[in-house]
Amino acid sequence: MQPIVSTLCALLAFGLWLGFCVWKLSQRNLSGSLVERLLFGVTVFACLVTSAALVVYFTAPVTLVTSAVALLAVTLVVIAIPLSPAFPRVTSPLTRSIPWYALGVLLVSQGSVIFLLCVGRTSEPLVSPWLLFPGNIYILFLLSTMLTAYVCTRLGRLALPFASLQTFIAIGVSAIVYGIGFGFDPFIHRAAEAALVQTGVIEPTSLLYSGQYAVVGWLHFVTTLPTAVIDIWLLPVLTSLFLPWAAYVGLRHGWGVREEAASLGWLAALFIPFMLFTFTVPFTIVYVLFAGVIFL
Repeated sequence: MQPIVSTLCALLAFGLWLGFCVWKLSQRNLSGSLVERLLFGVTVFACLVTSAALVVYFTAPVTLVTSAVALLAVTLVVIAIPLSPAFPRVTSPLTRSIPWYALGVLLVSQGSVIFLLCVGRTSEPLVSPWLLFPGNIYILFLLSTMLTAYVCTRLGRLALPFASLQTFIAIGVSAIVYGIGFGFDPFIHRAAEAALVQTGVIEPTSLLYSGQYAVVGWLHFVTTLPTAVIDIWLLPVLTSLFLPWAAYVGLRHGWGVREEAASLGWLAALFIPFMLFTFTVPFTIVYVLFAGVIFL
């Protein structure tokens, strides 16, 4: 029970620290919209954390102490960043509304799909995780996808959290269902990450894999979560949070697409082969970032 409590406390502290950093960094671009500022803040924060973790990875053993030093360095940089002067912002008001029961049906359908996926979690080898489920899960997924698109057309940028959740449902199936993981390469990288947090170093030090290993090791010591858990969920969470918001900002403020249409950019992820969005290896992390940059 004690490890669970300590992990929850660490996650709570990490969440508060993350919220402070993103809020402070988002204030650096006060002339942009809220979505632009949040995306900017999260992106800069991720770059700072990755840079600090890489410095530790290449110069010292990856331990609790060095991870804490990296965390302190990021915090000091965030505090030292000056705020930009406020400029008047022009935001497009959303005059449309949506019935409350439509949001209720959407949340119930999304929750039902996640529940069915969790119930079907198994350690048995499967050709496809969808083979475990009856046809009604496809109906629920289709319903939740259509409702999410409808909510986006009505609420625009305010519906992005629902779009992120629906994207997570689409790409997180294998992470939820496969109890021991999916693919071949991820197991090799998880073994290397486990060795990194146990010994502090990996020999030979590879520049190609350094970004993933450094960040996973740092997150392990900061959150106390096992490296395997971090590795499995890192890319699905990154994809579901980054792609819908990057697509909206790029389409709306870069390409001048209407608010409602720009909020549907997340659907593009469902029309391309997105198997590479589902498991964490260095190449797939770059693949997700590249997919987001295309919109920007």
